[in-house]
Formats: sequence, C-alpha cells, structure tokens
Amino acid sequence: MGTSHQNEYTIRSRRIYPDWAWDATRHAPQCSGTGALTTGSYHPIEGVPDACFVYLRQLSSQRYLIALNFSSNEQTLKLSEMGNGRMVLSTYLDREEPIDLALLRLRSGEGSVIELANH
Repeated sequence: MGTSHQNEYTIRSRRIYPDWAWDATRHAPQCSGTGALTTGSYHPIEGVPDACFVYLRQLSSQRYLIALNFSSNEQTLKLSEMGNGRMVLSTYLDREEPIDLALLRLRSGEGSVIELANH
C-alpha cells in the first residue's frame, strides 16, 4: 500500500470514525506490553454471526479476545465457553468494564479488545 493510499484511508477513517481514529491512541497503552496481542498464537472463533470476525490471541497465560462487528447493526455473540473478561478497548471508547461473554453485544461497527480471565 503506497503513501497516497494510506493518506486516503486515514482521511476516510477520520470521516467515518472521527473520535476513534484519533483518540484510540490515548487508550492504546492499556494494551501495551501484552505480548499476546503481538506475538501470541492466533485462534479464530467459529459460530459467530457472519458480520463479525472474532479471534483469540494467547501467549502463556495472557489471553485476549478480539471481536469486530463489520455491520451497521448490533450483533450479539454467545461465547459462554470463553468465560468472563474485561473490556480494555472499544472503538466507541466508552467501555472499560467486566464482560460476561455468554452474551456479548457489539454495536454497529464496533471493535473490541477483551482481556480474558485466567481459567
């Protein structure tokens, strides 16, 4: 991807997600130092709505669930086998809370990083 395409993507992102595109960097340090996100093993999660992409990143005891909703509608994920976790980052920048993955709701266009409890 050349520089002009990167600039176009950045400008388009700012129009679509004006707050997230620039403010998420304030929240990124919460995820820094987590080797699972950068070098951990990758495990796709099956059985989620077609509009969602969900996967697990794991390194040793660190486990993070990444859940992305690519639709313009809210999506509900039923991931009870994953247990509980803590939302550490959401594209809406308003959810830093404990999460019960038995019923995870993702809003339109929402992406989230969830730190999973050790099992």
